[in-house]
Amino acid sequence: MKGVEVNLGTLLIIAILAGIALYMYSPETIEQFFSQSATTTTVYQGEGATTTTTTTGGATTTEELYPIDTVNLYVMDALNPKSGVSGVEVEVLEPVPGKTDEEVASDPMRAPIDEDTATDANGKATFSSGTILAKTPYIYSVRGDSTVYDYITRLTVPINPAGKALTYTFPQKIYVYRVGSFADPFPSSASNSGWDSTSHSTNTLTLNVTGKSGPQYAYIDITIEENATGKALKNPVIEMYYPSGYDMPTGAITSIYLTKRTGSSFGIPGGNLISYVDSAPIPLTGEVTYKDGAYWMTVANSGVYRLKFSWDADTMVAGDKLMICLDDLGGSELGDGRDVATKSKKASPECITIQTVS
Repeated sequence: MKGVEVNLGTLLIIAILAGIALYMYSPETIEQFFSQSATTTTVYQGEGATTTTTTTGGATTTEELYPIDTVNLYVMDALNPKSGVSGVEVEVLEPVPGKTDEEVASDPMRAPIDEDTATDANGKATFSSGTILAKTPYIYSVRGDSTVYDYITRLTVPINPAGKALTYTFPQKIYVYRVGSFADPFPSSASNSGWDSTSHSTNTLTLNVTGKSGPQYAYIDITIEENATGKALKNPVIEMYYPSGYDMPTGAITSIYLTKRTGSSFGIPGGNLISYVDSAPIPLTGEVTYKDGAYWMTVANSGVYRLKFSWDADTMVAGDKLMICLDDLGGSELGDGRDVATKSKKASPECITIQTVS
């Protein structure tokens, strides 16, 4: 009886050719066979969502994600963490591919899947419409009013109720800041010199251009301070700009400096600040607390800075004004700063006006 001769080299070549042919016909089969990572597909079906996970070898597991009957979330005071913030609105929104959470939360056409229009006395927001799915990330947007800053975050309920009634309270709380206020930058005790007249009631510094020539100099010590206990100012800035129709001639102002006299350091550049006029605001940072992506000025931050103002009497004309303002929310012009969700203004700016007369 003759044996069958097996040529291993021939078998190897046949196996390789067969593998190539299979890959050309169905590359997914080969990739799935060799893949060590799971693939996940989510298909929404009415009130729930079916998540199908395919693992190596074709094994499949399925989990249906159910809505939560009631979800609770607490909004607390960032500077008094045991105190809840009452009366603020909280929305629940679905993330939108290609948009930031801020864009979604501030969209006038947004459609919240649930909301609580006013947190209770303990700061609790309750969502009971049964539209929040388990194990699904959502945007939670605190829409602060005039007394509270906005806050946006993503949260996920990690428990799947599997069709049973469930009330879930997030263990993590949201901490928001109450809107503070700026102290008067020009108190009656402020040291100043070189102005023809000053008014504390209107915070106005007046320069008379008549009878003057050449370089001129004046200064005033201004106060930079948040003066409301238990509150804060978000992203505080100094803005310098001309009111519409009151621009000073080019070259009329030769220099503006702000140098610290006492108190907190705010990271104000030490050079000539004239390039900031009608341009970018000057951020107040330095010793100001940085948290949650923003700077927060509190009563712990207070300083006196000398504003040094040099001008050319041969170029300056009467009838013009320069505003120097303290503002929040990084505003680029008076009151221009807007919050992240409501796009509303918050703290009231405090200003000094430099005006020219003849």
